[in-house]
This record gives sequence, C-alpha cells and structure tokens, in this order.
Amino acid sequence: GRCIAEEFARTKTPFVVIELNPNKMENIGSLGAPFIVGDATKDAVLLSAGIKRAQGLVSSLHNDKDNVFVVLTARGLNKNLRIVSRVIEQESEHKLRIAGADTVVSPNAIGGLRMASVLIRPTVVGFLDLMMREQNTIRIEEIKLSKDTSMIGKSLKFSDIGHKTGLIVIAIKRFKSDNYIYNPKPETLFEPEDILVVMGDITQVQALRKLVKK
Repeated sequence: GRCIAEEFARTKTPFVVIELNPNKMENIGSLGAPFIVGDATKDAVLLSAGIKRAQGLVSSLHNDKDNVFVVLTARGLNKNLRIVSRVIEQESEHKLRIAGADTVVSPNAIGGLRMASVLIRPTVVGFLDLMMREQNTIRIEEIKLSKDTSMIGKSLKFSDIGHKTGLIVIAIKRFKSDNYIYNPKPETLFEPEDILVVMGDITQVQALRKLVKK
C-alpha cells in the first residue's frame, strides 16, 4: 500500500489512506496525505473517506476474501467508481470481477513477467524503473479530452502540444475503442473523449491538464 501512496503523492494525485493497523500510519502520515484508521470493509469507514465523491479505489489487502468484501462494499456505495484490486490466488480473480473490480492485479504474475523482462530487455526495464522511482523525472500519463475542450477537431500539429507543454504524445485511444493510434501523425485530429498517452515530467503533464480545460 505504501508504494501506491508514494506514487499518488509524487504525481500530486489526491488520495485518502485507510489502514486498520494504527502502528503503520506514522509512515503514511509522512506523505502529507489524509488517513483514516479503520476497517475498509465497513460502509461507515468508506463513507468517511469520501467514497461517494471518489473517482477510484485501490484495494491492496493481503488476502483475497477481504479484497472481495472491500470491492463489493465500495461498488455498492459508488456505481461509477473505478476499482483496482490486488489478487493473491489466481482463482479469486473471477470473484473480484463479479464483486465489481474493473481491474485485478496479481503481484505474482507481474513479478514473474518483470524477472523475464530484466533478462530480455534490461535497458528498457531500467528506464521504466527510473520513471517510477525518481520524483522529478518523466512519467507516461493519460489525459482525457472532454467533449467541450477547444482541442476537439484540431490536429496534433495545430494543437502545438509539444511546444506548449514539452510533452511527447505516444498514442491516442479513441472513445469506446480498444485500439490505439501509436505514434500519431501530425495531421491526426482529436475527437471527443479521446485519451492521450503522453510522456514527460510531472510539471509538463499538469500543463497539459490545464490546456485541455480551455
């Protein structure tokens, strides 16, 4: 859970931590984030954390039974919530999805993939590690274009994102599509609710977030 909280803090993503063990809260408190000591499977605790207005929830408890219960409770309180859950046993993935998880992450599976990747492409893994570990380095982020942003209908070249923010647009994901436009051409037009996959530092990402609101 601390790794998740640290990444939220680095990227200036607002978040609240719920932890049952009060002895662990001193380390979390050092991140400057609000926290609640309580049981995340309880409605009252999730409500006090602001689950009704939250955009997302990460459940990273150490057993699948508790994660299923957190996901089920959270989904019942907020139908529009994006929920990411940890899974320990692979057979529990289906239960978590039925409970309401949008994405299920297996640390064991990711760990195995990473070990293989370190052998096959060590430079790429080192580059990605640097992005995740350093506070003032680059990130790969996503920015969604609302229907009323002034960028709709403009081309990538005309929007001048690179000059105005310094970001590199790696890909564009169209609305309600699983396909990506990789390395989009300068003449590619932006459409409502496109998701831009960009690479740059945190300050540059924040600049683009402000730009797309105009």
